[in-house]
Amino acid sequence: DLSGASNSAAPLSGTACVLIASSDVTLDCNGHSITNDGPSSTTYGILLNGSLTNVTVEGCSVSGYQYGIYGYQSNNSYVSYSTAHNNTAGIWFEQSYDSALTGSTAYNTGERESNNGGNDSGKNFFHGETPFFCCG
Repeated sequence: DLSGASNSAAPLSGTACVLIASSDVTLDCNGHSITNDGPSSTTYGILLNGSLTNVTVEGCSVSGYQYGIYGYQSNNSYVSYSTAHNNTAGIWFEQSYDSALTGSTAYNTGERESNNGGNDSGKNFFHGETPFFCCG
């Protein structure tokens, strides 16, 4: 349901379809989809990028990216009732603390959900998602 020009993911490599670069933001997809033709390089469906707090992503369906939903240095942030499917990695938080994943699913992905991508585990909480994968 969403298409448009890709955004630079700096300081990360690659591009993002939806880039959130400000704190105190809610992205409510209201059940709409964010899709790509497949990850030919480093791509993010939804990227929460860089020293953010209080970001909420809800009601989104994301597919066809290397990372479906990716939180980088995004603290006190939430992914609620969203689906990440047919991505290389479903829902991923790196260097993020006190964040929560609630009622979300990830499937047909190489890696489904990650608590900090193997870095310091922080205090992230995963509730009601299936299936579950956590490294960290």
